[in-house]
Amino acid sequence: MIGDSYLCGYGVEALSIKCDNLRPYENAEKAFGILVAQDLQAEYHLESFSGKGVVRNWADPKTKSIDPFPTLYDRVVCRDLKTIWDFTKWTPNLVIIHLGFNDFSSPPGADRKEFGQGYVAFLKHIREKYPKAFIFCIAPDGWPAPLATTVDEVVEKRHSAGDNNVQLITYPPVAPDEMGCDSHPNAIAQRKIADVVTAAIKTTLDW
Repeated sequence: MIGDSYLCGYGVEALSIKCDNLRPYENAEKAFGILVAQDLQAEYHLESFSGKGVVRNWADPKTKSIDPFPTLYDRVVCRDLKTIWDFTKWTPNLVIIHLGFNDFSSPPGADRKEFGQGYVAFLKHIREKYPKAFIFCIAPDGWPAPLATTVDEVVEKRHSAGDNNVQLITYPPVAPDEMGCDSHPNAIAQRKIADVVTAAIKTTLDW
């Protein structure tokens, strides 16, 4: 599982969008990624970092950041360039990616073309590491507007390149009354996202 604050469980245990302190309300075990793993009775590795995007991190004044998520992905310790993960140590059957929200959810937003190119490049990199894994790209259907449409185009480009083991899964926008800290999904919303993702995986892979 690869992603942002949604997979971190940012604010998931809060009862409102305003939180005086984030830490008491963050719980990755109540986020949709781990819930899906539990639904599938699967082992999991979780690599998530709040605020990171594919090419642009949240609130960056520029359209492109110097350290988006893909630049950190190969490391054991994200701030230590020398700690490189050995991808042969653990090989997944499937990869879940939830990235792109931070690219577009704050101004000025990422350049859509650069985002698409960056996402394609990241998918190629993951495919090099996990040649046999099925990759599911997860995105909200709606806001931020360019995200799901662009990821769909990215998936089609991978299909055209011969990689058919990539699929987009979209989920409905989080309801206002199901938001935790800073408008992130609370436990109820995370469970709903997990239900969508689990059902899609079971259908596609006959899990």
